[in-house]
Amino acid sequence: MKLRLAAWPLVLIPIFALLTVKRDPAVREIFTSEQLFVTKLTPVKSRSKKGQKKFEAKLRAAFKVIKYQGDTSYVELDWTLCPNGQCPEMGQFEEGSSGYEKIGSLIKSVQK
Repeated sequence: MKLRLAAWPLVLIPIFALLTVKRDPAVREIFTSEQLFVTKLTPVKSRSKKGQKKFEAKLRAAFKVIKYQGDTSYVELDWTLCPNGQCPEMGQFEEGSSGYEKIGSLIKSVQK
């Protein structure tokens, strides 16, 4: 019986330590680049059934958002055309900063 009472603190202390450990703030990082995007796509006028297409592609400004949280990272927004040709500022932005919030609103507007 005394051994069971002594074991409880050994179980509870690590659990309380995990609950009270301060977590690092999330960080969003923006990358900018020029990517090749299809700008015009038309079917070729022929009688063949191969379904060939004629396309034009051009280099356009694009950006990508990666989110780092703790030991994990994931792509929040893959390479996307910059809205109105104006790319967001490249860099890292911590959670709670104004830049972090601007990126969140930019992601929502692009996904609509």
